[in-house]
Amino acid sequence: MRMFRNIARLCAAFLAAAVIFGCGKEDDTFLTVSFKPDVLTWDVTSVFVNINCNTAWEISITDQPDWVRKLSVSSGEGPKNNVILSIKANDTGENRSVEIIVTAGNVVRRAALTQKCEPVLVSGVRPVWLELAESPERTDRDWFCHYMEIGDVRTRNYSYWFDYNHLVSLWVAYPLCRWNMYGSGKRNDSWSTFDPNIDPERQAILWNGYQEGNNSSLGSNFYARGHQCASGDRRVNNDAEKQTYYSTNMTPQIQNGFNSGIWSNLEDKVRGWAESSDTLYVVTGCVLDGAKYYVYDAPRKYNEWYGESLSSKKVTVPTGYYKAVIRYCKDISIGHGGYMGCAVYLDHQVYQRNAGAADSMSIDELEEKLGYDLFVNLPAVVGEEAAAAIEAEKPATVGWWWN
Repeated sequence: MRMFRNIARLCAAFLAAAVIFGCGKEDDTFLTVSFKPDVLTWDVTSVFVNINCNTAWEISITDQPDWVRKLSVSSGEGPKNNVILSIKANDTGENRSVEIIVTAGNVVRRAALTQKCEPVLVSGVRPVWLELAESPERTDRDWFCHYMEIGDVRTRNYSYWFDYNHLVSLWVAYPLCRWNMYGSGKRNDSWSTFDPNIDPERQAILWNGYQEGNNSSLGSNFYARGHQCASGDRRVNNDAEKQTYYSTNMTPQIQNGFNSGIWSNLEDKVRGWAESSDTLYVVTGCVLDGAKYYVYDAPRKYNEWYGESLSSKKVTVPTGYYKAVIRYCKDISIGHGGYMGCAVYLDHQVYQRNAGAADSMSIDELEEKLGYDLFVNLPAVVGEEAAAAIEAEKPATVGWWWN
């Protein structure tokens, strides 16, 4: 009986080795392959393939589906931990998987990758979120949203209305409070990515910043990648913060005297307002009227990584920026049943001061300046009369905003 058990163990060991080492004749070739990670969320559009090998190898995609873009290389030699598999965002409503095969001589290895799904939004239907601004359907603009997870809660990160011609979002909107603002996240400068909602060919590639355009008057100054939803507004965790580095959340901003000055100061003010509110509903936007300057994106590094040949694209430099906010407090004695409104507008120029009451205006005044409606769901939430009062309020006369 013991002899039969030993034979069974030997057979089991042989079968296990066959599973581990794959098909083909074994020799002195060492080969392993894996994804890191091997399960992706819907919006992740690239993943590293780790290959550990002591000889030359080839890599391919099994029955390549249309949602898999490409591998950064098709062959190599020795260990390599930065082979990139690029894929499309998964908005199909179903999880999906793909397999890659690596061969080295007679040795074959396989690895599988799974991408989770994101529920499909019904075309033309917008959520009833208080921060949303007007975003009529147009052939040159689209409304999108990015989502994040805080603990076991899935919630919106920010929405945006993207212009394909100018390669900037006209507005970016999001709720802001202590719960979704602070946490374990740190500034990580995750520029080496692109927005999974939009094909790379239709967005700016800003891994290396903006390239010089047609404004020769900047001198030693330059255009920075200016956040609309600030990185500091999404330090709740690293995944949420990384989404603020998508190029669709960026616009070219004058660095010294604007991006690092008055705009940064305004972002700090907005976070301070959120800390003293139950929720602050924020719309940040840029103005393109009268724009005459442009810069170029910088696809070189992207092309090297993905083996693409994208040409540089023009990105319009906005002429102005704004932030509009609705403050909500559970104390209904504050403002209009707990709601207050404020808007700040800044021409895109160099400033030697911080933002203040003189830069503020009512939401109504800002809407007239922009030519579209902000906080389109406000009347449904508070009623027509209260919404009108909130949007007509002149924040320069309300000390709370500037104390």
